[in-house]
Amino acid sequence: LLNAGNLAFSGQIYWARNSSKSILDAAAFQVLVGRIAASLERMGVRCGDRVVGFLGRRPEAFAAAVATWRIGAIYVPLFTSLGTEAIRIRIDDSGAEAAITDNANRLALGSAQDRSDLRVLVVDGSNDGAGDTHLREDISSTSAPTSAEAPATIIYTSGTTSRPKGCV
Repeated sequence: LLNAGNLAFSGQIYWARNSSKSILDAAAFQVLVGRIAASLERMGVRCGDRVVGFLGRRPEAFAAAVATWRIGAIYVPLFTSLGTEAIRIRIDDSGAEAAITDNANRLALGSAQDRSDLRVLVVDGSNDGAGDTHLREDISSTSAPTSAEAPATIIYTSGTTSRPKGCV
């Protein structure tokens, strides 16, 4: 059995955007992963559920994937440059139960979201959507043991020549 809650991470994440730079060390990264995982669990996301990650290039994007795996859910990364219909197709096809996004991408996700039952976790800022959840300070979450055969990620093809296909 594998347990994503025990993934070893001893390095640092360096993040630079425009003139701002930050360093996220292993302890801070684990706290961020714990906050996202606890928030997903409080939203009702369970082992085997699919969770869309619709985040820009930022440390929270990596932490969102690890947090999703920690609770045994399946991570579905989406590129933020996708159009409304492309986002909608991937959300529907994957059977996503929840989405993780940030303020910069919440509007685009909302435009593509035609299911009112999709639960949304916003990792920064204020509440942009009715019913959105924001990161909890609580970091306690359950680490779900999964088998090596259990799906962890669904990545979609571009959909340039036909309907996008999900690869598990």
